Amino acid sequence: MRMLLYRPGNGPEELDVDASVEALTPVLGTDQYEWMTVRLLGFCVIHDPEGKASGKPLNRMLGMTPIYGDFLVCGIEWDDDGNTRATPVSLRLRQLLMHTVFNKIPTSDDVTDNLPSYARRKQS
Repeated sequence: MRMLLYRPGNGPEELDVDASVEALTPVLGTDQYEWMTVRLLGFCVIHDPEGKASGKPLNRMLGMTPIYGDFLVCGIEWDDDGNTRATPVSLRLRQLLMHTVFNKIPTSDDVTDNLPSYARRKQS
């Protein structure tokens, strides 16, 4: 299936990957990953939920959620019963991601700026 691979500091790389544990593990560098779905836009992010704890660099922000380390993006569809299935990345989805969702490579300040005021460090 055609997916987009995002590595920290780089633009998306298109590759064909099967959506199985055996295929995703070497790409993401872990067999512990989770799927975050963005139903409104019809895509999902496959990432390492322990990326920050394992020392992986900040890659992108999905809204206010930081994503650490490499991650994959694929399309997603829902049937009438609410079941999901992954779909290949279309040209439309790729353009949407490039120009709106993941259009900026974040800095650590982006993570701090999105924290509630009580969670920010006080500046001396």
